[in-house]
Formats: sequence, C-alpha cells, structure tokens
Amino acid sequence: MAQPHRVTARAELRAEATLSLPTDGPAAAPNVMNTVALAVSRTSLADRWTLVANAPMPNRPEVADLLRQVRGQPRARQLDLVNRWMNHRIEFASDQEVYGEADHWASLSESLPRGRGDCEDYAIGKMQLLRAAGVPIKDMYLVIARDLVRRQDHALLVVRVDSDLVVLDSSNDLLMTDLEVQDYQPVMSFSGEQSWLHGYPQKPATIIASRDTPASSVVAR
Repeated sequence: MAQPHRVTARAELRAEATLSLPTDGPAAAPNVMNTVALAVSRTSLADRWTLVANAPMPNRPEVADLLRQVRGQPRARQLDLVNRWMNHRIEFASDQEVYGEADHWASLSESLPRGRGDCEDYAIGKMQLLRAAGVPIKDMYLVIARDLVRRQDHALLVVRVDSDLVVLDSSNDLLMTDLEVQDYQPVMSFSGEQSWLHGYPQKPATIIASRDTPASSVVAR
C-alpha cells in the first residue's frame, strides 16, 4: 500500500526496552485534509492499533544513533530526519509476502529485523521513533486513508506542528501540510487511546433568487 523503498539496514534481532506512552492529555481531533474527525469508541482496527501503540522500542544500534541525532532538534527537523530514515530503512513488501497475512500491523521490533514492511509499518515506525525522541503522542496520528490515484488503502503519519498538521508519507521524503496533500481521502485515525472516523462537511445550499422573486419560488441547490 505504498511505493517501494531500498533496504539500507542489516536485519538483526536484539533485546527490547519498553517505552510507555506519555500522559500528556487527550489529542485534539485530527480534522486532516479538510475532513471532520468524529470521535468513536472503537473501530474494526482497534486491536491492531492497541498492539502497536504500546509496542516496545527495539534496542538496536542504528536506532540509538538516529535518536541521538533527532533529540533536541526543532520539531520540523525531527520529522524530516525520521521520515527520511524510515523511508529508506526498510523495503516495501506486502503483509502476505512478509507475514503470510492479509493485513498485519508491525512495530519496529518486527519490521527492522525483517527489513521489509508495508505502509502501516512505515507510519508506525516513524511514530515510535518520534515518541522516543520526545514528541508527545497526542501530537501524532496514524491515519488510514484511501489513495485516490492508486485506488487502494494507504497509511500515513500526521504530526501536529504548531497550527499545522504535517504529513509523513512512505511514498516520498517530502514533508507537506495536510492541506497540500490532494491524493488521499482519510477514513479513520488513531492517537493514544483515541480513534476517529472521517467525514466531510456538507456544503450549504445555494439560494437562487432575484430581488423581486416571491419567497415561494426560491430554489435551493
């Protein structure tokens, strides 16, 4: 569900250290890409999200090296470093190819040793790395969207930076605000213990009438 990327890391499984979610309050509704996010208590993907949202960080030297570069940087720089690193760290492969399943959400502990993953795995990995670098979980959203060009599902990480929502996409290394992205239609999103479904606001009716038109003849379109 994303464009392929080159493998640049050697797969090696090491010990893991648990990283708990920061308790920094609830996330604001992610009205991303001109949608309206409606809070829901549970979605069909809730169990998968719970597993990866609380997954431990792998204790790997390449991860430690990256985090040393990222910590303490301005938020935009953190996003750029993590987005580029993850996009080129694993190679795109379908869940069926890697796990023998139709849909599997993998944490870094799974995707890095294998060196392969699909779009959710890229987004989840970026979320874990940024969280470990100090970005509050309430500012990050895993967004499941419909790719309107490829006509397939896709996953993105969206991060709040001041008043902007910045999109980290496995399809390219360019950071864009959500309003600059035209090719995706958000369906659902997750942050911490919260989840949302996305819809679009209704356009108000256009009233067509002249100054002398009787009220009974006014047409709404």
